[in-house]
Amino acid sequence: MDSENQRQKLITWPIVGIGSSAGGLEALTSMIGSIEIGSDCSFVVIQHLSPHYRSMLVQLLGRDTPLAVQEVKHDEIPVPDVIYVAPANHNVRLHEGVFQLLEPPEKVVPKPSVDMFFRSLADELGDLAVGVILSGTGSDGAVGVKAIKAAGGTVLVQTPETAKYDGMPRSAIDTGAVDMVLPPKEIASRILSLADLPEIGVGGADGASD
Repeated sequence: MDSENQRQKLITWPIVGIGSSAGGLEALTSMIGSIEIGSDCSFVVIQHLSPHYRSMLVQLLGRDTPLAVQEVKHDEIPVPDVIYVAPANHNVRLHEGVFQLLEPPEKVVPKPSVDMFFRSLADELGDLAVGVILSGTGSDGAVGVKAIKAAGGTVLVQTPETAKYDGMPRSAIDTGAVDMVLPPKEIASRILSLADLPEIGVGGADGASD
């Protein structure tokens, strides 16, 4: 347990998990295009992908941000100012301060799993965990945002009206565990002011109600 705690303390900055699915690319590019170097955050994109499709997400996102964009590697230690992209047909979790790639189950479920990564962020980072839900169908991420909120972290969700597919945003909002509901560019602005996150309240003019 002592060695685990020591490794966990190596991460002293926020890690932002970003869950998306159908229609997510447009929201992702809008969001990351507003993030500059010096954010002091790591970003991890968990985008549902076909297991038989070679993703071009790293290349596509790299066109819209000055941050480094790269695919998650097994046993990699995250660093700030990098956008990590989950590879197709692998789940990702943060464990003892490093990324782990896991084979997904055979059954038909969203891959990679937003819920799995968000739960690992909550377990590892507590109030340094940040969960973002963007456009997508289904409810993946809803369990994960509850875990992040319970651990003292922060949850930001795309305004359903601005999402091409509002299933994932609405499912997250319905949990009552969402701090703010905003368009993607405004989500980026909130992330850039992470030092003020304790002041973000649930509800308000542009927040979700609990």
